[in-house]
Amino acid sequence: MPHHKVGDVMTTDVATTTPIAAVKRAVDLMRTRQVNALPVVDGDGRLLGILSRADVIAKQSDAAVDRPWRRKLRRRQRIRAHARSVGELMTSPAHTVAADVTIAEAAQIFARYRLNQLPVTENGILVGIVSRIDLMRTFLRSDTDLTHDVEDALARGFGISITPATVRVSVLNGVVTLHGKLETKSSLPIAAAVARAVDGVVDVECLLDFERDDTHDPEVRLAAQDVTWQGGWSNR
Repeated sequence: MPHHKVGDVMTTDVATTTPIAAVKRAVDLMRTRQVNALPVVDGDGRLLGILSRADVIAKQSDAAVDRPWRRKLRRRQRIRAHARSVGELMTSPAHTVAADVTIAEAAQIFARYRLNQLPVTENGILVGIVSRIDLMRTFLRSDTDLTHDVEDALARGFGISITPATVRVSVLNGVVTLHGKLETKSSLPIAAAVARAVDGVVDVECLLDFERDDTHDPEVRLAAQDVTWQGGWSNR
């Protein structure tokens, strides 16, 4: 099944900084390169942390606290308020992702930790960076490309006997419509889930018919329900 990886959409020309760099220089580099964050690396390119605009704004916020109240700040906040170097201000360790992780898996990491960008590493070495906008590129694929990928995914079928001659696929603005007839009713939600899982598919309208209703079998019914749930979840 066509699943794009982080390596397909990541940026490899990454603006970076070092832990000994001055905060002001790092902020200026963010402005010049128009990025929201800078991975912090050592001389060997090993990722040490990440400096984001959120870190810089937090420093400004902590520094603005009236002096009598500063003693009540947590140690991390006090250090951040007086930070002069990137190493004192950066977030470490940073959340990372590997280049061979799927777009869907990366999206889960972004959502779970409320991130805007993720450094991409290989054995601890920075190889790229990926942002939320990068992940959205899969939704910019043409309807023709999506049609081919859905047809290919259905032909593979995950053990289901589905061929382009059995199922007709049409795509409009990323929405897939499935026409045709399958042998069993339990195959319908599986076909829809397979199509929905293709990267870039916005939604699936399943207009498939069936030859035989096999959903009276309790085991078949549970399996179909499980596939339907997984398919809906993977599209979000």
